[in-house]
Amino acid sequence: MTRQADTAAERAQLLARCRLAIDAMERAEPGKQWSDLRSVLEASANRVAGLRQIARECAVMAALLPASLRLDLDEALRAAGIDLDAERSAEVAEVAAIRARGRIRSEREYRTVQAYADRLVTHATSDEYLALGALLDEFTSRGAT
Repeated sequence: MTRQADTAAERAQLLARCRLAIDAMERAEPGKQWSDLRSVLEASANRVAGLRQIARECAVMAALLPASLRLDLDEALRAAGIDLDAERSAEVAEVAAIRARGRIRSEREYRTVQAYADRLVTHATSDEYLALGALLDEFTSRGAT
């Protein structure tokens, strides 16, 4: 696959992911905010970086959905060809490596740890959440490198 085809495939996957997440959040809490978010999503449809950010934000919000809607969303994402298990395993491994190193080295790693910690608020042990918070605090206190 060419780089251009890879980018087009990633854009399509990110759009599908975000649309499904927004649909699930709207079922949980109907309101105008979802049509506004859809407008932002569609305006960003040709920018992979923007879509990645929206997908991260949608994942954080979706983690707070009631369990039944989270399960429905996971099923819809899998049906759309998104391998959640592989993604989650890769994310857990990356965060574990950062924790083992004891330091966040880049803005990308910061965003990864922050998104992971945000999703853990209701699921993690307080020790894990606090350790991640300490890494995030240390990175912001020294500034991005």
